[in-house]
Amino acid sequence: MIKADMKKAISIISLLLSIPWVSAQMDDQLEEIKNTYESGELENAMTAFNSYIASNDQNYLAYKLRGDCRQKLLQYEDAILDYDSALSISKEDPRIYVSRGAARMSLGKLKQAIRDFDKVIEMDPDDADAYFNRGGALYLSFDNRGALKDLNRALALNPDHADALFIRGVVKGELYDEKDGIEDIERALSLKTELDGAQMSLAVLLYEIEEWQNAIEAFSKVIDAKDKYLTDALYYRGDCKYNLGNKETACVDWNESADLGDDDAIYIVANYCNTDSKKIPKKRKKKRNTTITF
Repeated sequence: MIKADMKKAISIISLLLSIPWVSAQMDDQLEEIKNTYESGELENAMTAFNSYIASNDQNYLAYKLRGDCRQKLLQYEDAILDYDSALSISKEDPRIYVSRGAARMSLGKLKQAIRDFDKVIEMDPDDADAYFNRGGALYLSFDNRGALKDLNRALALNPDHADALFIRGVVKGELYDEKDGIEDIERALSLKTELDGAQMSLAVLLYEIEEWQNAIEAFSKVIDAKDKYLTDALYYRGDCKYNLGNKETACVDWNESADLGDDDAIYIVANYCNTDSKKIPKKRKKKRNTTITF
């Protein structure tokens, strides 16, 4: 299974949380600023939002959109203030609660985030994203059963929700249902190839059920991507090869992982690879900070 402590260092939720744009109170000027934001010109968008709000301080949507921009800039506390301002003007748009919940999750304020998602579901019980978002918050709260229930609901409403499939696969892995978890993550990747952490999570689940050759192939895809999971993927691929009795090729991976700073790989290189030993002395079970990024 994917270890519980993998949840603790997760960066919330800019990747997965759905914060769709809404059209209410969208005039031409605000539409232009939104386009600036969507093009990635965040600082220019912030300047434009500030100027717009200075003369349109009763347009709740302007506060909501500026809050979303601040989230992209990792200014979560300020984003929440904007969402609060939006809600002081209008409480009719559930997307404000979605956005505020996302910011609260980024700050680790999970109970408050869940309350926001509860409100979204109360306002729109057929919103698949709301169940997905609350499921993510419950997962981070170590409530795997509650998370699974919400993710199932999200997928009942939208069977092709790739992000929900991915996280449900991870949750199933933690609930020792690795094979079903693998199926979910594989389907998620077939729908959305660029899911941060999904390929690594798939590889780890294959590793956990000791499908060494399949895990090697999965870790190799992570290694080829040369992203932030590279060090861990090299360690794990080396361990798969070790379990297949291939010391020489395992140590190639462990040496690379050690060169990148992995403490467990450094230990193995010193006490196994650079010796005549046929076994790793006092081999420790690898613990990862996180396998997925929300």
